Amino acid sequence: VRGQPGDSRPEPLLKEAGRKIQEVPFYIYADKGSIMNHFIPSGWMGDSSDLKIDTGSTENPYFGKSCLKITYMNKASNGARWAGMYWQNPPNNWGGVDGGFDLSRATKVTFWARGEKGGERIEEFKIGGIMGEYSDSDTAGIGPVVLDKDWKQYTMDLKGKDLSYIIGGFAWATNLDVNPDGSTFYLDEIKYEYLRTIMKNRYNLFGVLPMLVLALVMLTGMGKASAKKVFVKTLKNGHYQLIVKGKPYIVKGVCYNPIPIGK
Repeated sequence: VRGQPGDSRPEPLLKEAGRKIQEVPFYIYADKGSIMNHFIPSGWMGDSSDLKIDTGSTENPYFGKSCLKITYMNKASNGARWAGMYWQNPPNNWGGVDGGFDLSRATKVTFWARGEKGGERIEEFKIGGIMGEYSDSDTAGIGPVVLDKDWKQYTMDLKGKDLSYIIGGFAWATNLDVNPDGSTFYLDEIKYEYLRTIMKNRYNLFGVLPMLVLALVMLTGMGKASAKKVFVKTLKNGHYQLIVKGKPYIVKGVCYNPIPIGK
């Protein structure tokens, strides 16, 4: 209930003014211990006693050195017959603490997932949706999702969503009715992104690939160096990486990508 005129009591539903808008890509999980990781998988729900998570599994990660391995056992230890997990900020925040991030620049969440055997069913992957004194500003999700044994990328569309205050950065939920034997599945490369439609323009001369090619030419001295020492590698996620003498080479630069006012 909002205060009456002249009432000096604070309005608990108002969020902190001037919260910093985060840059994208904004990672939930990149690798174990990565400084790019945000949110904590602290919000265990339902039959929480039947859940296990390994944040540094080396069992065939999609990218990098590790991935997330989640195990859901078919014991119904708490009598719920379902379970789920929220990545929260700060940890264990169910809307009672002012935290979270302004992710207004994002237009989608992408992540890679696979099942241990294939056929594991996740009823919902979602972001936001936590309600409380400090509620998430919006929610979005996909599901049900039946996982393959091989890695597959999934996308949650965030266009038109209010992402100005997100404390539940990522979540999943499933149940024993669709996984009677329980399930084990893996997640990797969970991140908020911005869909840069300008990159679809075949006349765009300032994309990432042309910049890498330009750097390649400069580093090779117009063809004097061996092509085996300097080359552009295409990664599994479709991105590009410049390799120099067998190691990734970081190119720092500025891209001009004009955006219409109000977009």
